[in-house]
Amino acid sequence: MALRTVLRSLVYSLVLLALVVTAFACKNDQAVGLATGGGGGGGTPRTFVGVAASAGTESGAVSLTATPSALSGSSSDTVTGTFALRGASAVTLAGTLDTSAGVLSASGNGYAVTATLSSGALRGTYTGPTGQTGSFVALEGTAASVTALCGTYSGTSAGLVDFVSGSAGVSGVVSNTAGSATTSGTLRGSSLSMTATGGTVFTGTLTGGSANGTWVNGGDSGTWQAASCSAP
Repeated sequence: MALRTVLRSLVYSLVLLALVVTAFACKNDQAVGLATGGGGGGGTPRTFVGVAASAGTESGAVSLTATPSALSGSSSDTVTGTFALRGASAVTLAGTLDTSAGVLSASGNGYAVTATLSSGALRGTYTGPTGQTGSFVALEGTAASVTALCGTYSGTSAGLVDFVSGSAGVSGVVSNTAGSATTSGTLRGSSLSMTATGGTVFTGTLTGGSANGTWVNGGDSGTWQAASCSAP
């Protein structure tokens, strides 16, 4: 009898322990579920400062903000922004940034921008209400950390040169009546160097809100200058 009583007590204790462990595990699973799945998105917005230009007819600065969705698991950020054309009214843009594919699409007032995001930089193209097409670049950051400059180049060829400079490097757009191309380069101290996709090399000095220098492409050459520009 004594042995039977001891065994019965042991079985009862084991059953009780199993119930306690099960209850604790369920509670812990619920807590983990709330921590990872609840609350949705709504992360910190990302801002981009950029420039855009078409075939020698228009250019300006671009400011974009990508705000994460409040829906859990969503990869579509809401994009709002402004395209400030030189000598014209600013254009309001709205669209989305697919964070999984790294593709941005935004439009407004007849303008449409499409770009790919890689390593903190947006690169793409845009179209305008009169059928014009151009190139677009932007770097992640604010107006305080990314400098946007808009200018012109002249010499054996002439056109527009716009670029942005920030921690992600130097990116820009050059354009003339033949079309537009993007540029990329470096800024070391005040010494600037960037190369366009067509092979044109721009070198010069960036000091504060202004820059100037020379450009060369084979037998063609000339000078360029740019000043600070920004989108409201």
